Amino acid sequence: MKVFLCWSGDRSKGIAEALYEWLPKVIQRLEPWMSKESIKAGARWREEVAKHLELCSVGILCLTGDNLSSQWIHFEAGALAHKMEQSFVIPYVHGIEKSAVKDPLAQFQARKASRDETLDLLKTLNGALPEGKLSEKHLVEQFDAWWSKLEGKLADASKIAASEEAAKRETNDILEELVERIRNVESAVSAISPKSASLVPATATEATPGGVSKVVEPIPKVPARPPRSRK
Repeated sequence: MKVFLCWSGDRSKGIAEALYEWLPKVIQRLEPWMSKESIKAGARWREEVAKHLELCSVGILCLTGDNLSSQWIHFEAGALAHKMEQSFVIPYVHGIEKSAVKDPLAQFQARKASRDETLDLLKTLNGALPEGKLSEKHLVEQFDAWWSKLEGKLADASKIAASEEAAKRETNDILEELVERIRNVESAVSAISPKSASLVPATATEATPGGVSKVVEPIPKVPARPPRSRK
């Protein structure tokens, strides 16, 4: 069963990497996927992310105190929830209380990165397997054998400083997206032929203090797109 690991920010990335390595050791039928580890060099990462959002049956959101408002987290959670009949979303919170998770992410039942709730997460994943489920006894034995490995990785993630650049990066993503949209608009305008000129919204005029009218061009509507980067 494919499991999509959603992350944003350095701490969250460390948690996702730990789960990526650890989950198949406990339940061999799990196939974790995360963008950093699973996208081959040269591949178009936007298309790869979109493809695996569609293929994965389970999504684990690696939430920390510095990524609760991340555009990427919300985008990927929304994409997974869109196919809710075939999949489900589990916020996995680290270093914060579950009460810190607000809507729309609060609609999903979260698990803390603690021993007991991580075991509960594993039981949920095991129960979702279409075939080859482990018995509860076997699952607990596997969990007990491997928990210390994950616990050490989670402790390492706790030492990662919260990225002060996280907000700056989000802002830069938005600015880059605006630049790209403007370029797309310019390309679209230049491609309009004289025959399609009648399809362009009529311009309006606005009087200036000198009494001379100036042309006011309509603002084009550009469809929203997912953010460019998760960092």
